[in-house]
Amino acid sequence: MSKVSSIKVGLALLVAIAFSNTAKAVIIEGTFNGTMWEWQSTNMENHADADFFSHENAFREFTGEFWYDTALASAPVLRNEFFGESATYAGPHNWMHTSVIGYNGAVLDLTSSGSAPTFTSSQREEISVSTSDYMDLIQLSYNDGELHGHNSETYRVGFIDFRFESSFLNDLDLVLEHTTNNRDLSVMGYMEFWTIGKQDGVDYFGWMVAQVNNFSIRIKEPVTVAEPSILLLFLGSLLFLLWRAGILTTRSEQKI
Repeated sequence: MSKVSSIKVGLALLVAIAFSNTAKAVIIEGTFNGTMWEWQSTNMENHADADFFSHENAFREFTGEFWYDTALASAPVLRNEFFGESATYAGPHNWMHTSVIGYNGAVLDLTSSGSAPTFTSSQREEISVSTSDYMDLIQLSYNDGELHGHNSETYRVGFIDFRFESSFLNDLDLVLEHTTNNRDLSVMGYMEFWTIGKQDGVDYFGWMVAQVNNFSIRIKEPVTVAEPSILLLFLGSLLFLLWRAGILTTRSEQKI
């Protein structure tokens, strides 16, 4: 095979590979609302979450939103349980994000500690998807310093779960779409959050428990593919440079 033929074959393979490889990133986003249940706030006045832990939000309605990037998720850890099975996914810090908006408009970012210190160098952010004979469940959890094999005096940890009707989930995949229509505002999930530590020499403590009344989970960005126009522009420029360099020749040039 001539040098020119080899280059053409290589370029053809490059085109085939570029168009056959598609990105598997899928962004899942959702919204939810509910009602605060129990509530405690001690010395939170100077904390980054002070406005959220105001008594204005106690026992009132809240809303929230979340998203996660399935491309950043680790391989699932599978478990067979007595009444069903589950899969737990982890990822790098901030591979998922959840914000809760209180009745007074203050925002609690479950993923970030804001100006408060973090307590570990490897915060854990996980999603668990489970199905059983009684209910299907997806849970988003955040853990910074809580119970790493011992009782910790400083931590920031929380979770929120969304409960589906039994046998709603066909598998344990992270790509989900579902919207509830819960008019009687019965419990469709739970949320709990703790933040405990010391700031400016003062011990602080914030804790809440809430119920989820409605939620929506949907695909924000579908699977993306290689952009043909950009790829063709690149290949066209490459072929022109190869021809100018004398590596590629036209048929008329080959006959001479």
